[in-house]
Amino acid sequence: AALDPFTHSLVRAILLIWSSIYFGIAFYLYCFAAPIFRQKFITITRKIIGCLRHRPAREL
Repeated sequence: AALDPFTHSLVRAILLIWSSIYFGIAFYLYCFAAPIFRQKFITITRKIIGCLRHRPAREL
């Protein structure tokens, strides 16, 4: 059963509004959190590289 044009337009408008709000909030949270995670990632990467550098080389 096809929806009448009014209902179809209403459903489409509600979905568009909902998705724009959803992605707007998600993008805001991403922009807020990205620098924190970037800093953590850089710190962890430096620690790993430091551990690999300071470890004595194994004889094969």
